[in-house]
Amino acid sequence: MKLAHGEICCWERHLKWGSAPRSLWRQLNKLDSVQAHGLCYSAIKTLQAGSAKFEDGKKVGRYSYDTIQNLLLDFERAGLAGPSFEEDEGPLAGLLVFQVHGQRMHDFLCERDGNICRYIGWSRAVRLAKGTP
Repeated sequence: MKLAHGEICCWERHLKWGSAPRSLWRQLNKLDSVQAHGLCYSAIKTLQAGSAKFEDGKKVGRYSYDTIQNLLLDFERAGLAGPSFEEDEGPLAGLLVFQVHGQRMHDFLCERDGNICRYIGWSRAVRLAKGTP
């Protein structure tokens, strides 16, 4: 990801414009619970309803339930979100609950070299944190 001098990178910049991952990421970050505490309490159908599919810069529909479900698993594997679990009881029964990782996790999993920000992934980030290349 190429940045202007002094510009700060974030997860959204790494996700392709108009793509399903970017749409879902933007939807997650609009949730009040994510903004306040970094936690998502939502049903996949709710996330599906808020995700917009674009073609040629125009909104043309929503992504499927399976696409949203698979993207959440991809986000978890990539470090963008924590493991999810489904609430069984109380006011959140039936909702998925998971942590949405923000800027600190971006800075841990990405490496900046001048004006370039690269996603380096978990294994390399952990090696660098331990002081081994």
